[in-house]
Amino acid sequence: MAQKNTPKPVGGGALGYFDTSYNGKTYRVAYSTDIANNTFLKPVKVVDYNSYFDLGMKLKIPGVHNKKNGAAALAVSSIFGIEKEKSLDSLSEFRGTWRRFEYKGELSNGLKIYDDYAHHPREISATLSGFREFFPKKDGYNITVVFQPHLFSRTKLLLGDFSKSFNDADKVILLPIYYAREENDGSISSFILAEEINKEENTTKATAFNSFKEVEEEIAKVVFTNKDILVTMGAGEAFKILEKLF
Repeated sequence: MAQKNTPKPVGGGALGYFDTSYNGKTYRVAYSTDIANNTFLKPVKVVDYNSYFDLGMKLKIPGVHNKKNGAAALAVSSIFGIEKEKSLDSLSEFRGTWRRFEYKGELSNGLKIYDDYAHHPREISATLSGFREFFPKKDGYNITVVFQPHLFSRTKLLLGDFSKSFNDADKVILLPIYYAREENDGSISSFILAEEINKEENTTKATAFNSFKEVEEEIAKVVFTNKDILVTMGAGEAFKILEKLF
């Protein structure tokens, strides 16, 4: 397959497109949420990926967003003439990408550990919904999230959204905000976020800490079992907590 061009934004519900070739034929590939209004595609053949959800797709990674990506992949493979069974087999073996529902291992006590890059409220909510799909509350699973907020400005601006995004977690452990290029003016902190999370009408319990060392000590106190899931999450350095667990 030829190297794709840089995707071009086109509007009308399309996120962009690129031209590529396969078996001597050139194709224009676009990813769109609004097929009817994408006049730029005409008279090119349009395939609605929504019709590919019910083809027996089985994924190793959960979440509606991953199912949508899987359906889109099936749609593209059909355009290229790849046999449906081969496409489904390939999807069933796909284990995801780096830092997206990434399985890191299991401790001797049965604790399963994952890492995910989610750092925006919608990402967090979608990711935890996916975890609950695999590890249902009704089956006794407990999900603990070690989250490091990314940027003072984002945490402050989206505080209300962040407070509602952890509903599928049982416990949230908050690291200090990853400030990157910003300066702390004292108007926002992980402690403020913890307070807002705990105001929500659910069973999620959030606790903020002053340092990585304090979080490591907190995790060391917990008696985990094979019904526990630990997820490090964020665009910062939360994953470094894992170095103390293995």
